[in-house]
Amino acid sequence: MSNETLTAKVTGKIIGSDDDQSGLMSELNAFLKAGGLQTIETRARDKGLSDMVSTWRNSEHPESTSAETIRSLFTQSEIEAFTNKTGQNESGAVSALATQLPRAIHLINA
Repeated sequence: MSNETLTAKVTGKIIGSDDDQSGLMSELNAFLKAGGLQTIETRARDKGLSDMVSTWRNSEHPESTSAETIRSLFTQSEIEAFTNKTGQNESGAVSALATQLPRAIHLINA
């Protein structure tokens, strides 16, 4: 999938201009299109979470995941980068990622 297609799918479907999480979603989009999707899939496989990611990919309305799962799929430095770039505190960023990562993965693969 091209970066343009990925950008259009993620941006067009989960980022609203009035959404207070739009900064984080923009950063998540950039992360995923810059190879982060493959990184997340590899980490999921290594940590026994492949079935969960597969469910996100295949579910029309994927459910949010846990903060623990987000901390398993992202490094601390990646989470800090999201907080630094968005101005959210760490707890807020992790919570937003727990909601938006499953949706983003579904949309990328839709």
